Amino acid sequence: FAHCNPGGGACSEPRLHHCTLAWATDTLSVKTKEKEKKLVAYHELGHAVTGHLLENADPVEKISIVRRGQALWVTWTTPEEDKNLYSKAKFLDELVTLLWGRAAEEVFFGKDEITTGASNDFQRATAIVKNMILRYGMDEDFGPINYLKDSEEQSFTNPYSEKMAELLDQKIKSYLENAYTKAKTILIENKDLIEKMCKILLEKEYLSSEEFVQMMNGDTTAELSNTNKKTKKEKTE
Repeated sequence: FAHCNPGGGACSEPRLHHCTLAWATDTLSVKTKEKEKKLVAYHELGHAVTGHLLENADPVEKISIVRRGQALWVTWTTPEEDKNLYSKAKFLDELVTLLWGRAAEEVFFGKDEITTGASNDFQRATAIVKNMILRYGMDEDFGPINYLKDSEEQSFTNPYSEKMAELLDQKIKSYLENAYTKAKTILIENKDLIEKMCKILLEKEYLSSEEFVQMMNGDTTAELSNTNKKTKKEKTE
């Protein structure tokens, strides 16, 4: 899937939040599939809503909850312009966007109903934090030092003390917990709107950037009305 490496070179290709599930959905019951589809919709709306509301996040291009090969759903975001430099603020907003999918699962379905769908999000978020700290010198405690060799990301140029390793683990956890808390706060503040948007996404299975922005601006009634008319027409044909 297309995406830009955190802090990498210029990139104008759309970014794809690409999520998968670990079980074979073809054997699931209809009821379970319906529940899964709802989980998917909230998860993807999470990525999209935070991307729309956060100043440094990339704007949404489209959202789809239609199966695509092994992947079950996607949210495309497109950078507003090519970039060679990335700020710490940009990375921090990206963390919130990545973790919002899991936050949505927890808030709307409960802690026991969280899924494997966020595994790729966690991997990417952790990589961003590690690069912030070890490669780009964006953490005050670690300082403006590149601890990583250019050829091996997991090797260090100098002996890495156990104390520093423990501090790194604490830092990664702290950055991700703060991002997760911010994601949940945004979710709760926009919960009513997101529930309306989810109903529409479940019926349409696809939202363009224009439709998404329209709904984020509060115009969900007209869009839902058009969706219902389209659905009724398709059923009668």
